[in-house]
Amino acid sequence: DRTLWVGLSDGSVKGWTAQGDVQIGKADGLMADSIESLFEDREGSLWVGTSTAGLLRIRDGQFRTLTTRDGLPTDLVWSSFRDRKGDMWIGSDQGASQVRNGEVIRTYNGDDGLLDGFVGAFHETPDGSLWIGCDGGLSRLKNGKLSVYGVSSGLRNPDIRALAGDGKGGMWIGSHGGGLHHYDGRKIKPVGYGLEQEEVDALFRDSKGRLWAGDADGPVVIEGEVARRFGVEDGYTGMRVFSFYEDADGLMWIGTTQGLY
Repeated sequence: DRTLWVGLSDGSVKGWTAQGDVQIGKADGLMADSIESLFEDREGSLWVGTSTAGLLRIRDGQFRTLTTRDGLPTDLVWSSFRDRKGDMWIGSDQGASQVRNGEVIRTYNGDDGLLDGFVGAFHETPDGSLWIGCDGGLSRLKNGKLSVYGVSSGLRNPDIRALAGDGKGGMWIGSHGGGLHHYDGRKIKPVGYGLEQEEVDALFRDSKGRLWAGDADGPVVIEGEVARRFGVEDGYTGMRVFSFYEDADGLMWIGTTQGLY
C-alpha cells in the first residue's frame, strides 16, 4: 500500500500513507518502551519487535501480539525474519524462536548449539540454510543441525549485527569492530572498502544490486569494487545508521540515531 513505516524510541510506530500520517502507540494498545525492529512480509503484515511487549503483528488495522504468554522466551525482540516456508523467526537475547501459524514451536539457544548472545540478524541462502547472527558469532541451521562460525572461520570480530544476500547465493556479513565480510558459499572472507574496523549495524542489497552498509559514521554504498561514503557534502548530517529501506519508487530511506533520511 506504499506506506513507509518507522519505529520510534518512544515505543510507537509511525507510518506515512497516501491518506495521511498514522501513529500507533500506547493509546492504541502498543505497550512498548521502544521499537527494536520492523519487518513487512509478503502479505503486507507489519511485524514490530519491541523492547518490552514482545512481537506485534499489524494487518488491515488489526493487532496481534506474541509474548512470553505465547511461548516466547522473553518480551525483548531484537529482530524478525520470514523464511521461504513462511515460518517467522524471532531473535532475542535468549535465542532464535521459530513461529508457525502464529504459534511458537521451538526456540534454539545455547543448549542446541546456538552461539550465546542476542540474535540481531537472520538470512536464508538458496541452499536452504538459515543464518543467525549473534553477538557471539554466526550460526547456520540446515536440515535441523546447527554449525557455528567465529574468528577461526574468517571473522575479524564475531559480534554479528547484519546479514544480506549478494544475489549470487552468497552473503554479506556485518560485524561490530570487524567491518564487512563475504561468504561465497564455501568460506568466509573479510573484505575492505574502508570498513575493516567499523561497527556495521545495517546491510541492504538494493534493486540495482548495490550493497548499502551502515556504521557509526553513516552510510556507504558499494557497487562492484567502488565504495562511496555519504557525508555532509551530500546533505547527510546524521550519525549511526541502523536500517535501510528501498521504496516502490527505488528511493533509499536511511534510519539513523538522528532521524530519517
